[in-house]
Amino acid sequence: MNVTFFEKYSQAYNELLAEFESNDKSKLGVIYIEDITDKQFWQKIATKHEVKLYSENGTTITGKSKLLQICSKNQLIAIDSDFDYLCPNHRDKSLLINNSPFVLQTYAHGRENIVFSPDCLGQILDEKFQLYLDNHNNEIVNIFQQLSEIWFEPYQKFLYLFNLNKYEHDYWVENIRLKGKECQNITLNLDFSDYKARMLALDTQLNQQIDNQDEFNDFCKELTKKSFEKYNVWAFIRCHNFKDNFVIPLLKTIIKHRQDKELGDVQNNYAQNEISDRRKGVTNYFKDINSIETVLHHYFYDVYFKKEKQNHQFVSKIISDYDAIIK
Repeated sequence: MNVTFFEKYSQAYNELLAEFESNDKSKLGVIYIEDITDKQFWQKIATKHEVKLYSENGTTITGKSKLLQICSKNQLIAIDSDFDYLCPNHRDKSLLINNSPFVLQTYAHGRENIVFSPDCLGQILDEKFQLYLDNHNNEIVNIFQQLSEIWFEPYQKFLYLFNLNKYEHDYWVENIRLKGKECQNITLNLDFSDYKARMLALDTQLNQQIDNQDEFNDFCKELTKKSFEKYNVWAFIRCHNFKDNFVIPLLKTIIKHRQDKELGDVQNNYAQNEISDRRKGVTNYFKDINSIETVLHHYFYDVYFKKEKQNHQFVSKIISDYDAIIK
């Protein structure tokens, strides 16, 4: 592909600008990140460092592998834990991630697990997505707690087998995906029966693959030490699957139900000459359902983080690690 004159000099300008920006004398140094979408999160954590992507010879390099090669006292890195935290034997790099003093990690699978944590979702549902009515049910925290309890036993077994490289993670993701009417049943009726039956079958299947029960029990003890508990398994589901397969579908179902309830209230309780305008008002108010991910991001960074950072299980631990680094 031919590079135009504008593209060539625009790129040169951007590289020069980035170099000037990196010379911020108020910062202690640089922390490199895996992807530009992670920048806002790590800026909230690493307030005394400049957070940026790594580059060599003017070329931006993303991903974890290269960052692990260059991390040092003067080149800190901030990364998603992925499976390296819970499954330290599934690849060689896991040991470096868990033992290096120059690595900040999320402990949860990834940034998305923290940004879309159930407590944050619960707060945003309390503060948004309700207009005329203030009696909407808000069961999102309870839903994820129950899902976590359902996942707990089979996921321990899967992680053990994954740590031994006996399974690819896609196997787990495909099996736990909500199917048919499960999303609607769980969200609107708190009916987990069909989903729970599938997970029990998965648990039985995985259990048959475990040859060394003592070794498995030891692995589970290590998971407990790493705060893998019945109530928070959601935090360790692969981050983009957690968001795309659970958070967004569940929230969209909840919000659509709230919208329908608000429209019904308008239809039943307002004069005929007011109904049309009020229904349009409800529809316009709830249009954010189509950009729920953006709404959630803004709420987490603008409201939730400052309010809850010292109480959030994973955020507080990351901040503690960062404070130890800068002392």
